[in-house]
Amino acid sequence: MNMNKNYNNLLLPITNSFLHSYSIILFSNNRWIGLILLLATLNTPIVGLCGVIGTITAILIARLLNFTDWKDNSGFHSFNSLLVSLGIGYFYPGIASESWLFLLFFIILSSVITTMLSITLSQSFRSQLALPSLSVPFVIMAVLTCLFYNEIQGTLLHHTHRILINWNPALQNWFSIYLKSIGGIFFQPNLIGGLLIALAILLHSRIAFLLSLIGFAMGYLFLLNTSFSELSIILAGFNFILTAIAIGGVFFVPSVSSFLIAAITSCAGAFIGLSLENAFDIFDIPVLAIPFNFIVLTVIYAFRLRTKNLHPYFIDFFSNTPEESLEYYYSKITKISEEGLYPVYLPFNGEWTVTQGYNDEPTHKLQWAYAWDFEVLDENKSKFKNSGTEQKDFYCFDKPVIAPINGTVVKIINNIEDNPINHINTKDNWGNLIVLQYAPNIFLLLCHLKKGSTKVVIGQYVKTGEIIAHCGNSGRSAIPHLHLQLQTTSEPGSPTIKANIVNYLIKNTSDFMHSGIPEKDDTVVSLKPQLRLQDMLKFNLNNTYMFKVTDYSGKDEKTFDEKWTIKVDLWGNFSIVSNKENTSNFTIYNGVFSLLNFRGTHNTALYTLNLGFSRFPYVEEKAINWSKKLPINLLFSRFPKAVINFFSFIIPPPELIGKYIANHKANGDIHIDGTISVLFGKHISPKYTTHCIFNPEKGIIQMELLEKGNLKLKAEKV
Repeated sequence: MNMNKNYNNLLLPITNSFLHSYSIILFSNNRWIGLILLLATLNTPIVGLCGVIGTITAILIARLLNFTDWKDNSGFHSFNSLLVSLGIGYFYPGIASESWLFLLFFIILSSVITTMLSITLSQSFRSQLALPSLSVPFVIMAVLTCLFYNEIQGTLLHHTHRILINWNPALQNWFSIYLKSIGGIFFQPNLIGGLLIALAILLHSRIAFLLSLIGFAMGYLFLLNTSFSELSIILAGFNFILTAIAIGGVFFVPSVSSFLIAAITSCAGAFIGLSLENAFDIFDIPVLAIPFNFIVLTVIYAFRLRTKNLHPYFIDFFSNTPEESLEYYYSKITKISEEGLYPVYLPFNGEWTVTQGYNDEPTHKLQWAYAWDFEVLDENKSKFKNSGTEQKDFYCFDKPVIAPINGTVVKIINNIEDNPINHINTKDNWGNLIVLQYAPNIFLLLCHLKKGSTKVVIGQYVKTGEIIAHCGNSGRSAIPHLHLQLQTTSEPGSPTIKANIVNYLIKNTSDFMHSGIPEKDDTVVSLKPQLRLQDMLKFNLNNTYMFKVTDYSGKDEKTFDEKWTIKVDLWGNFSIVSNKENTSNFTIYNGVFSLLNFRGTHNTALYTLNLGFSRFPYVEEKAINWSKKLPINLLFSRFPKAVINFFSFIIPPPELIGKYIANHKANGDIHIDGTISVLFGKHISPKYTTHCIFNPEKGIIQMELLEKGNLKLKAEKV
């Protein structure tokens, strides 16, 4: 019995990994999409069978050599081997029956090499360039394979293999070439293979399918009046189709600007592909996916060097489809992305006051406009105690400075004397400082630090919240203060970049700011990290919640039990999984709990949690309020949401806005009351109200959802 159970537990992840190896090539993680793609490759049996053998080999090698776990469901380590094996089968000359044994050996050998190459290049690209390796391992191994075939056979592109369904209806020439081009992604340049692959793209994402048409149309029109043959266009076609999908909807949030760049890069793909073809003809090999990899990696790297992540928005989060990217963009990050701002945490603990803000006198002007100066003030607005003539009289002097971002230390100055009060050092303008690298072309500067207080070294990677120095009075600083700015290079004095401060409170108000730009005279308080928040919420791995749920929305009252289980995936993402087939990913960081998405049906406890407890900043014994944009699928069912998501790259969808207030009660409970409204254009309409009760010792103990004042659903912990 246990042996069968272990066998099943092992077989399911391998099966999923096998199917995901196919789907990941189209930027999907859906195993049913993978199954359709598998069937498409089997239309040419020898090609499809070679792909199956190579994929299984890669999956087993990655696990036997401990590159991944046996429970790994992804096809990340095997999709390049799948492509190489398909290519081996496609270009296989098939000259004699006794060569089958050699073919089998060659597939296994190539899959082993490709797996090693994939792991190596993936790590190198990620660590050195912060880029995905895409199908670069496939390109390298496929070129070697073609050269090898040429060496032993003397030719390459003159062999055909039996096709199971050789469908050849009278179609428009452009449509026939489109299907054959899209089939070329999986070495199936035939109509049936292309039709199945196009169907897989359509089922995966309507936006991706539209982009495939745009990419092909641009490349086709670019090449229409050239002398290149139909076969040449087909072999190049899959490059500009994949390029359009990747640029227009995978690595950038779908938008008019991303579509425009996708169209331009598709033309570039056609140009590069057919230009390289002339050079590669010398060796009698095709250009394969070289244009796709070259263009996509170049565009990604170039756009990551921008000083603002803005139009098109580069995706820095995981999503399954372009539609989900749009939904996440509109519900989670539009407030920041509208100005392309970068999030930064406060560089201190406790209460500090902004004494010079953005575009403020006397020094935050011109290219240095986007900076903050912070000081500590007492209840009388004084910056110092005693006479204020000595450095130690000032409240902020020698206070710890903490890292406001995760980043690498790239520059340190630590030996400049702190100025006497009301004196400045114009020679060393920035004083003692630390520069952290935030992104490839984004740096963070903290300056006027205390001499000798630096606690980090160049090259060290620091995490948000680590103490890295102490506040001082060095450089052009008459009195102790802390200066913070984002900038374009590592050199002090570089042009500044606009940023958002995240997760802070404004003193003398009950406002929690998830992101904002503190203004002059604002006293800001960094949200105190609550390391026990995950334990308090009972959201640790494999924890379970059981609720008694009463649904009042229908004619008859319904009561049922709902169970939540806390899961974690391969990448460390936590999720709440309901036995009612609902799922929500969540994060807990710096004292803030946030639900990231919702998948499933309405009228359940988890649905109510997403409306009433979508974000929770834990602050002890303090009434606070906050707001949050919620996922649009909390408002619409599956079909309307799909329609809205498809058109949202042109027309912004309605927004679902939640406004919340948390109050502490004498018995230790925290009551969170929410009002959820629909915002469309300038019109706002209240939709729901929620009431949740949280206890630090018991977790979430009750949730209520009301629509127009009528109780819709109630969930009580049991």
